[in-house]
Amino acid sequence: MARVFTKGGWVGAVIPILVVGAIFGYFLMPEKVKNEIGQGVSSGPIADLSLQLDKLPSNKGDHYEIWLRNLEGGEQPIGYFKVMDGGSLVTLAGDPFTALSLLDVPRSGATLLVAVEKGDSPVSERSERIVLQGSFKETSVELKAVLPEIKGDQVALLANPTLTKSKGVAGLWFTKDANGVVSGLNLAKLPAGWKYGVFVVTDKSGKFFLGMFSDANKADEKSYFGGKKTSWSVPGEDFVANAPKGVKFPLELNDGKTQVIVSVEPEYREFLGNDVKPFLPILQMRIPYHQISGKTFGLETVKGETFPIGTGSVIGK
Repeated sequence: MARVFTKGGWVGAVIPILVVGAIFGYFLMPEKVKNEIGQGVSSGPIADLSLQLDKLPSNKGDHYEIWLRNLEGGEQPIGYFKVMDGGSLVTLAGDPFTALSLLDVPRSGATLLVAVEKGDSPVSERSERIVLQGSFKETSVELKAVLPEIKGDQVALLANPTLTKSKGVAGLWFTKDANGVVSGLNLAKLPAGWKYGVFVVTDKSGKFFLGMFSDANKADEKSYFGGKKTSWSVPGEDFVANAPKGVKFPLELNDGKTQVIVSVEPEYREFLGNDVKPFLPILQMRIPYHQISGKTFGLETVKGETFPIGTGSVIGK
């Protein structure tokens, strides 16, 4: 049998093949990879994301997470922070929150999400409690509050259904009729993890949390200050019993100084004592002076300039 390779044996024949393969492989590489090879750069952060976030509620017992959703729908967390009472942003370790390092520059159309999560530790899977959201346009992003769309009239009235004499002004109920049958709220269903909350803010007696609810056609989850009679099957509360220390019941909610607030709340929030600051208010109204028991009054939609907002820009390293 004739010998094909006569000089250098098999090694001499293989080397030219490997060289040719390497040359072709180099030209087929993506330009970014060729640049890294030429510069001796290892994989690592290639850009910073600078964020300016305003009007986010301060959060004790929970934290915010920043997630990046690519055009294919995949998501990854890129940062975590908390908001202090004065509005400053800090990391979960308590350091000032600054720019975030990115392993890649987000493409136009990629989505930035800011979610609120329970506790002080990062979660493995994002909840549906999105507070801010926006899509990148080149290297910039504008973030807007994610809130339910509010349509139709929103009304409430004063009454005391948990007392024998129900015609009083010490109770607030979200209903259209004096029998508490038809709900006075037209509110959309919230994503999982969110609930609606109701607050009453008085001039002399402080703030009161009435409870949370998912369905405006059903009663809220708590009855803190009601009387002995069965309450109505709509969100609301009578302020006639179990008064907090230093507060005198029954309240007079038609003094012209008492305010009603309906908000969007993380479902896990707990309210103790007078620490009842709403998370994301969406409806509010000052109860009219000398409002008559059993007569409805309207609630106003909270103006957009009070909602959280943010901007971001990507800066290459």
